[in-house]
Amino acid sequence: MDHFPAGASLNLAVVEQLEHHGMAVVLLDRDIGEFPERSRCDLVAIDDFFAGFEVAVHLLGKGRSRLGFLARPEYPSTTDLRLEGVRAAVARVPHARVDFCVGPSQEAGFVQTVLKRHRCDAFVCANDSTAAQLMQTLQALGRRIPEDAMIAGFDDVCYAKLLIPPLTTMRQPCLELGVTAVETMFSRLQHRHAPARRILLRAQLVERASTSVRSP
Repeated sequence: MDHFPAGASLNLAVVEQLEHHGMAVVLLDRDIGEFPERSRCDLVAIDDFFAGFEVAVHLLGKGRSRLGFLARPEYPSTTDLRLEGVRAAVARVPHARVDFCVGPSQEAGFVQTVLKRHRCDAFVCANDSTAAQLMQTLQALGRRIPEDAMIAGFDDVCYAKLLIPPLTTMRQPCLELGVTAVETMFSRLQHRHAPARRILLRAQLVERASTSVRSP
């Protein structure tokens, strides 16, 4: 459920109805509440905090120091975790910074304002869709990727490698997430009163040309 006021209460109501009818609940991808709240349900997801940390370390290691973290309005709680991971990486590098920017990445006016205000030399986008739109907008504004601005996303959707340039991203282990969720459900059915668990899998950094500047 997206990041808006009614989302948490609606999610909670659904889970309560399922539990009222004796159904075990295992959450996949994110919790039902707003960050940093934690529900009583088992959760299977990627380690969003560490994924944000790892992609930021990648960009900082490329010599970039003015990072923008870009998300659309009504973003989910996974975005909060990814942002906190980026902030943790930036805090380790003197004079580096990250600015949290929320808005429509496909609109030139918004992107121009972000560039003027923050002078970002790299962007971490909350997901690949946002990153793809940002790439198109930057290119329409005459900005070169990755020379003027490196871009990275999350998920590794099917078209990420088809973008121009191909997109660096944090790949979700979809098969492993599904298998782990089923295993967690079987375990929950056998141990109904066990404490709730948070099972986090590691995402994989997939480096592509959007963060790789060729040597002259």
